[in-house]
Amino acid sequence: MTDVNSKIRRQAPLAKYAFAFAFGIALSRYFEIGANILSALLVLAGALVFHFIIANKNLRLPMMLLAFISGAIISIPPQNPYPDFTSQEAELEIFAERAGRNEKGASYGIGKVLSASKNFEKAKGSKIWFYAKDAKDIWQGNKIRGSFIVRKVEKEEGFNNYLLNQNIFFNAYSAEKTEIESAKFPYSLYKSAREYIAEKLGTFYGGANAENEGARAFRAMILGDKSYLSKDAKNDFKLTGTMHIFAVSGLHVGMLASIIYFILNLLRVPKKAAPAISLPILFLYVSVCQSAPSAMRAFIMISTVWLSSAFLRKPKTFASLVAAFFISLAFNPSNLFDAGFALSYSVVLAIVLYAVELDEALSQKIQNLRGFELKNPPLPRRIYLKCERGIIAGLCIGIAAMFASAPLCSCYFGYVPLLSAFLSIPFVLGATAAVACGAASVVLPNFLCPITNSIAAFILEIMLNSAKIFSDLAVVLNVKISPVAAFACEWAILASLFLYPEIKSPAKWILPPAITAATLLSAAIF
Repeated sequence: MTDVNSKIRRQAPLAKYAFAFAFGIALSRYFEIGANILSALLVLAGALVFHFIIANKNLRLPMMLLAFISGAIISIPPQNPYPDFTSQEAELEIFAERAGRNEKGASYGIGKVLSASKNFEKAKGSKIWFYAKDAKDIWQGNKIRGSFIVRKVEKEEGFNNYLLNQNIFFNAYSAEKTEIESAKFPYSLYKSAREYIAEKLGTFYGGANAENEGARAFRAMILGDKSYLSKDAKNDFKLTGTMHIFAVSGLHVGMLASIIYFILNLLRVPKKAAPAISLPILFLYVSVCQSAPSAMRAFIMISTVWLSSAFLRKPKTFASLVAAFFISLAFNPSNLFDAGFALSYSVVLAIVLYAVELDEALSQKIQNLRGFELKNPPLPRRIYLKCERGIIAGLCIGIAAMFASAPLCSCYFGYVPLLSAFLSIPFVLGATAAVACGAASVVLPNFLCPITNSIAAFILEIMLNSAKIFSDLAVVLNVKISPVAAFACEWAILASLFLYPEIKSPAKWILPPAITAATLLSAAIF
């Protein structure tokens, strides 16, 4: 491996323990290892650690074992309180932990059962998926009361598999009007902030319609609310593999952080005081987006980098990523089986550990083939070299994102958009410009918002039309692999990227994509 990537790997010496922790979570969930066996293994691992400390030996192996068993123990799923449950009506009070709306205006989401009628009282305290047909204003923090038809989540496939991985055993459907109790602090603050942002994003230059497709897609991108997108638009972005630009992630949080950082510098705010001002604002935005896994990852990473820069030493990107990964799983092990979480971390890891090095290697190879180059070439030449470097970097990122996300796309969605590696480059550039406009609109005075909003809506119109064109040309591999196969593939990719960095031959560039290709090909054939 090159020095660049070796330095990246050395940034996070605890990474191996974080990954062992996650591996324990996955193994415990998929193979249902009993609590008694895991407890015995935990005692054994503790004894090994103690022995190695006394013997003054290297603790790496026993500590990895300890991390693995700890992950397996905390991820032991709760038992279904009604394993033989048949569909029936129940009176429920549900606390909405995450909520959204579909294109028809109905509300749905994940909630916690606060109270239930006698036929469902054992489910009190457990999570449930709810759908309220006539409730359009349900938001995170609301309490919902009413009569629901409760059904058991049966088959471990598709969306049901996602629910079971989140320890959700029941669906609750309400066709009647439900009683909604207003959210209390801090959820009321999050809702007010969301309404404020939506209002700031809803004014356009020249009185343009805030409900046209570009304007709605702009709000969908900034708020992470795909209900603003039409059914056709969702389908176009899915087929082109560019739907990820509507997930609130590092692009959104990072852009807002950059603008806040710029403003604080203009105001000459002391470096050590800046995190106390900026991080609560960023956390508020992440909470407005209902703490989506990709947004929370970005927030933890930026927080780590900002605090390190302010109080300690030079920030380390990879160490921040590992810290965000471990913290997220420690608080909620089920995050590992969330599509957004898995895609977010696998893609970013592939970019950091693969795309960065590939970009360096290709750029160096092209420079060697080119030969002598002026230190200060003419402006047209400098522009050409910048564009060349940008295209190479974009392709490297696209390839890394493609092989890292393909197994998970196949597992969660049943298809892999093969053109995403190439289409993601221009779409991400467009999204970057639109997000920059959105972040500016949030902090700018009201009279300037129509200008930035109109620019963003115009960009989104172009992206919508492009997605429609390319969706007709899109090459999609329709293949479905099991969750076990998907995670085995991801761990094999991780091993090739991280655990065996001393591969010197060109095989190191081929191995990660080859693992993905072999997994998908095997699933397609067998």
